[in-house]
Amino acid sequence: MASSINDLGVNEHHEEIIRRYVYFSREQKATGLRSFRSAAEDFKTQRLSDESMMTVNEVNEFLEEFLDILEKEFEQELTHQYRVNTLLIKQLFQQAEQWFLKLN
Repeated sequence: MASSINDLGVNEHHEEIIRRYVYFSREQKATGLRSFRSAAEDFKTQRLSDESMMTVNEVNEFLEEFLDILEKEFEQELTHQYRVNTLLIKQLFQQAEQWFLKLN
């Protein structure tokens, strides 16, 4: 296997498994973020009324800023999680290859 910028240092079979895991993790992250945003929007719709001490616009601005912060934190955590897991899988496959094992 030729060395490239995308070369993970494992055989092609294991590299494909790693790539599929990364794709799966990215999709999970996107799904989680959509779910998080949807739940927050539902909360805003249910909880905000014109009878609040704050104006609806003030609360909306506050919540939007708060949600943006939370969403970034959530995204960073998930990104970190899948990167760490990918490195662990890579190390596992490298060790397996040293012992001439093929993991599925």
